[in-house]
Amino acid sequence: KSVQDADIAVICGKNETLRRSLEKRFADCPNVRIIGFTTEVAVYMAACDVLYTKPGGLTSTEALACKTPTVHTAPIPGCESDNFRFFGDNGLSMPAKRRKDQLLCGKTLAENHNGIRDKMLNNQAAFANPNAASDIIQLLEEKAEVC
Repeated sequence: KSVQDADIAVICGKNETLRRSLEKRFADCPNVRIIGFTTEVAVYMAACDVLYTKPGGLTSTEALACKTPTVHTAPIPGCESDNFRFFGDNGLSMPAKRRKDQLLCGKTLAENHNGIRDKMLNNQAAFANPNAASDIIQLLEEKAEVC
């Protein structure tokens, strides 16, 4: 499938200015869907072949939990830079700062060159902790008993 044949969903959250701008820009592109705020992010992530996102903590963690092949785009300096390195170093995402590299990473994942998509999904499964919330509660309860 070429990029022209791909279905693209862009989730803008509550940024209405961005949503309207993108709707106008891609009005003649039936394969591009601009979505504003949605509570169905996990559904979109589970359905997609490749997720492009900045390496923020919440979306990166959601992608890991959903086992979604991810391309991390240029980080905002600070904790996103740490996420960018951590996810990339551990094969949990393909980090790419430049647009040309981001497109190449997405193509590589979509086509599963050298099994890279499969390797990423295996790495995500190994790193994800489906019991993280209950582990945190247990830790808090243990610490509360000490105090």
